[in-house]
Amino acid sequence: MAAGKLDLIIEQGATFRHHLDYLDQDENPIDLTGYDARMHIREHIEDDILLIDLSTINGRIALGAGHVGAIDIEIDATTTANIDWERAYYDLEIEKDTYVRRVIQGVIRVDKEVTR
Repeated sequence: MAAGKLDLIIEQGATFRHHLDYLDQDENPIDLTGYDARMHIREHIEDDILLIDLSTINGRIALGAGHVGAIDIEIDATTTANIDWERAYYDLEIEKDTYVRRVIQGVIRVDKEVTR
């Protein structure tokens, strides 16, 4: 199953939260117990420079919170306030042992903040 395509918008200066339900082909939630997740945001796909790093390790991604199959992503307002780019690319992967699956990928656009 190919990664889903999902473009996101981050409002600069506001807390960014996004919730996904990870489902199988029959729309049943997949148990993510024992999995880790990671999401990298880069200005260009080929860039070595990482703009934002999100993972279950650094606490910016939570798996299974509230219900089976839940993936919750959060970027705090301080981090979004310091964004100085307008467009970037991301993907989100889950992993367990040697199994790695790209769940979603896409473009992130930033709505610039007026009230500072």
